[in-house]
Amino acid sequence: VFAFLKPKLKLTIELINNKYCTRMEEKHCHDDHLIRIIFMPQIYAIADSSSQASEEFQYQYLICLETPQTKKITLKLLEDWKRKPKDVCRYFQHEHPKVDLSLK
Repeated sequence: VFAFLKPKLKLTIELINNKYCTRMEEKHCHDDHLIRIIFMPQIYAIADSSSQASEEFQYQYLICLETPQTKKITLKLLEDWKRKPKDVCRYFQHEHPKVDLSLK
């Protein structure tokens, strides 16, 4: 989930790092099944505000999770134009089972 939301959270992470004088690190663990997100103080920081940075990130991450997310999936014109929209939806639903698709 974090990999999907990371582009949307990029600016938020940058603002948190600037506000609390931290840097965010990602540590992959459990055979790359989990990502541990760690906020570390910068070497020039006057005080360690990494816990506040972590709390703010968790709050922003939860807000992002509650907001419906969309991702545009480009169609292969030469292949997909021949299909009916319903068939294309079924194909992508099979390819991306955790994503709810809708025709708009």
